[in-house]
Amino acid sequence: MKIDIVALKENLQYLDQYIALRNNYKDDLFTEIVTYQETRNWLQNNSIVNMIATQNKMLLGVVILYIDKKNEVTIFVKEKNKGIGTLLLKEIEKHAIKNGLTYLLSWIEESNKASKTLFIKEKYTLMHKKIKKYNNINYNGNIFKKDLYI
Repeated sequence: MKIDIVALKENLQYLDQYIALRNNYKDDLFTEIVTYQETRNWLQNNSIVNMIATQNKMLLGVVILYIDKKNEVTIFVKEKNKGIGTLLLKEIEKHAIKNGLTYLLSWIEESNKASKTLFIKEKYTLMHKKIKKYNNINYNGNIFKKDLYI
């Protein structure tokens, strides 16, 4: 069955599923639970690109590009190792190139083997270690970068 990758902003029928999945990943994203209205407001930010993978009216995964955070990308999926992350990453790269971005970055927590594998497979290079602090706790991670060729 075909998987569609679409912009969440233009497909708000998936908003409830998006919020449920996103709130399920709140600890990994270092954020609190978000509400429907907060998410609607957040989607109005033009420096954020949010794309979703769907199949049979079910949301499978999400990729977010934060242009205002040095082109940082984050991905979260309902089920790992199904190829959804790869599809989302390739689609956001196409979007970035089309919009003149020359690179993408991702901070990946040290213990997140699935994400590290995905980004390395997609030719992202480990740049350096970086600690993120959330709720007074330090998290060890790595910055991965991919130069995009226009």
